[in-house]
Parts: sequence; C-alpha cells; structure tokens
Amino acid sequence: MNELHEAHRLIIRNMRVLEEAPAVVEEVTKAVFKRINEKIERWVETRDGWEGTFSLTGCDDGGETAFQAVTWGQTDDGTYVACLQFTYHGALSSHWLSRLIGATKDESGFLFNVLPVGITGNTGRRGARPGKAWAKYLADHLPDFPAVRQCGFRLEGESLFLPVRLDAEELAKAYPASLDDALPPIDDALKKITEILPELDRLIESAKAHFGSEVSEASASPA
Repeated sequence: MNELHEAHRLIIRNMRVLEEAPAVVEEVTKAVFKRINEKIERWVETRDGWEGTFSLTGCDDGGETAFQAVTWGQTDDGTYVACLQFTYHGALSSHWLSRLIGATKDESGFLFNVLPVGITGNTGRRGARPGKAWAKYLADHLPDFPAVRQCGFRLEGESLFLPVRLDAEELAKAYPASLDDALPPIDDALKKITEILPELDRLIESAKAHFGSEVSEASASPA
C-alpha cells in the first residue's frame, strides 16, 4: 500500500508534466514517424515498379503509410489489391509511440495486407465470403512459403505481420537531432522484406491462380 501511495504522490507532484504530456507525445510521435516514412519512401524509390503513400503521423489523423509493387494490382478506384503497410497490431487504446517502443502489449510493424475480393474474385457469387476464403487459403498455404515465416512474419487472420520495436533508451538519446541512430530496427525490417519479396510475389500469383481456377470451374458448372 505504501508503494501505491508513493506512486500517487509522484503523480500529484508532477501534474503539470502530465498536463503538458499529450502535446509533447504528439510532437515526438510526429517527428519519429516522419523519419520512418522517409526511410520507407527511400526504400520504395530504389525499387522499379513500386509506389506508395507515406503520410502516417502516429496521431490517428487518417494518414497511412502503404506501398506496393504495381504488379500486385489495384482496383478501378485505385485501392491496392495487395500492399505492405507500416501500422500496428492490437487495440486502439494506446499511443502509437507506446506501441513503437514496446510500452504496451500492442505492437508496431509491417503488415502484408490484401483486398480479399481482389484475390479471390468471387464477389458476385451467392454466399461468397472473400475474406474467409482468403484467410483459409493463407493459413493452408503459408507453409509453402517458409522464408516468409523465417524472416519474422506471422499469420494474423487475413494478413501477415512483421513486428518492429525501437529501443526506448536509444530513441531518447537520438531525439531529435539524430533519429537515424535509433532506427536500425526499421532498416532491418526493410532488409527482411527485400529478401522475401519474391516469395510474396509467388504467394499472390499462386492465390490468384487458385481462385481463378475455382471461379472458372464454378462458371462452367450447370446452374
């Protein structure tokens, strides 16, 4: 109980800091995510046939960082059929910066995400459930792509997630003038992604072929 009361006293003595904290957290978060975006954008620019958007600020303002090989495809309205995103896994109950440095159970990282109907092509069929069909395909066939798991991606429902965590002490030392000193985990993750891009290409193509044959068979079947 004494320890709890001491924590209470600490908060009372530092209420001014707590009042100022939200604005400080936002400022730090925007600076860190700006530099992460720049790193990801530079990675994309070094690859032929890649494009993306790099506007994630970590402040829940609608920005996102998502990028893809053009060959992965887009819908008529420009939605990516498949892409990589820098995002989070977990609940929306904590600061983005907290996720990034491992201060909560939530995680930041790279998500390989698809638009299920863009892969399965079965949106017009009665009872079709593209999300469920894609999730089952991914779970069943991921063992055929061992390099994806070996580099750190794990299965999360309809997506694959590669966790990334920054060291809080290193980030504090590097802020604000030398943020790159705290971002080797971002570089390491991008290196891993580079190594398994052929496997992601193969995963997408194999899934399209699988569902394409299903659609053809369904079309050929008598009503």
